[in-house]
Amino acid sequence: EAGDPEQIGGPAVAGSASVRGRHDWHAASLSTSSETATGRCSLGSPAVMSSRFQAPRGTFDVLPAGWTQRSRVHAAAAQIFERAGYGRIETPAFEDTELFARGVGQATDIVQKEMFSFTDQGGRGLTLRPEGTAPIARAYVEHGMHKLAQPVKLWHWGPYFRHERPQSGRFREFNQIGAEAIGSDSPLVDAELIT
Repeated sequence: EAGDPEQIGGPAVAGSASVRGRHDWHAASLSTSSETATGRCSLGSPAVMSSRFQAPRGTFDVLPAGWTQRSRVHAAAAQIFERAGYGRIETPAFEDTELFARGVGQATDIVQKEMFSFTDQGGRGLTLRPEGTAPIARAYVEHGMHKLAQPVKLWHWGPYFRHERPQSGRFREFNQIGAEAIGSDSPLVDAELIT
């Protein structure tokens, strides 16, 4: 259920010890439970953590040993895409919910069952991105990329979120590498992406 931290599909997790310059923290700030585990953070300060906190279901932590493999995959992808003329793009981890309803399709399982959606303090419907194509198409239009030489070739790497039943090899938060070539209907663009 928690997953293997060596897998490429899992999420990246921010560092634990350097929480805004404070290097020690206590169970009292995390839990009133008397069950605690004590360890040392990377800076040598004691760290106390309640044993009741675990990664959410369908996610897992990527520990330092797992970053070596991830770094190699990321570097290889960057080299391949850049050699083929693809530029890196990053879009926000959450977008307007309507973007996915229109872009992916209102009747799809992704929209009806698998999106992590919420309403922010301003009353706007937002969704953690379940896929990369709709946000990239939004960025293409918003930033006037249609005025650039076509096709515009973009690649991305980042976390995506789907409320699926966790199972072997499938997670609710996962990292994905992808590419989009926008502005051409030539089958050669599709062939390039496949190869």
